[in-house]
Amino acid sequence: MIIFANEYYGINPHLGNTIYLGRAHRNIERHLIHDLKQGSHKAFDKIYQMYSKRLYAYSLQFTKSSEESEEIVQEVFVKLWSNRINIRQDETLRSLLLLWLNTVSSMHTVRK
Repeated sequence: MIIFANEYYGINPHLGNTIYLGRAHRNIERHLIHDLKQGSHKAFDKIYQMYSKRLYAYSLQFTKSSEESEEIVQEVFVKLWSNRINIRQDETLRSLLLLWLNTVSSMHTVRK
């Protein structure tokens, strides 16, 4: 249940997709990464809630295509789930997801 996930990770559900900064955000990310590496769908859902809209907006700036941006964001999250075991505990999700977004976007550009 999403509300439980929000409470579990100490995130106020009324703040939506706010990207938290500072120590509190880092602690939340550490817990999310740890749980994601253990195969937690709850952690994956929370990461998706936190970052998907922002990644989509960023992608849309470059692709100018809603459909293509949706595909790119989907590929980024598939990549996150597929590579969850290899994520370092000290990585930030934001930088990792943006790196993958740029990689996937580049691959989409080459395919065109």
